[in-house]
Amino acid sequence: MHIFVKIVLFALTVTQINGVDFTDCGSATGKVTAISVTGCSPSSDICDFKAGTNVSIEVQFQSVYINCKLTFTKQIAGVPVPFDLKPSDACSHWNINCPIVNGNNYDLKISVPILSNYPKIKVQVRVALLDANKSKLFCQQFPVQID
Repeated sequence: MHIFVKIVLFALTVTQINGVDFTDCGSATGKVTAISVTGCSPSSDICDFKAGTNVSIEVQFQSVYINCKLTFTKQIAGVPVPFDLKPSDACSHWNINCPIVNGNNYDLKISVPILSNYPKIKVQVRVALLDANKSKLFCQQFPVQID
């Protein structure tokens, strides 16, 4: 079974971690134990992503799946648009070694380019780990200002 990570521009906030509100957006079969994002300050309620840089996202989670594949998308006018992420296979990449063992803890570390041509706006970013059937292992979303 393949797993996908999706970053989507979306809405909502509830759980506070490091000053920024992180909201569960439908985690079904996995459990996020910690999340860390560059540009998120303990003294701010919104993350600051600088255009032309890479943002590091670390999600610690407990999994039940075996194979992993990463894709990243942003939602523009309701249409998912993929980021060009290399490599897309998470096994042996992004700090994930497969096979993933049911009940073990994992530490997903990814780097996402914030292109200089992105509009300078406030958005909600969604990080979701999906299987081949698009079931959410975990899903977290948080507010971002792109500068």
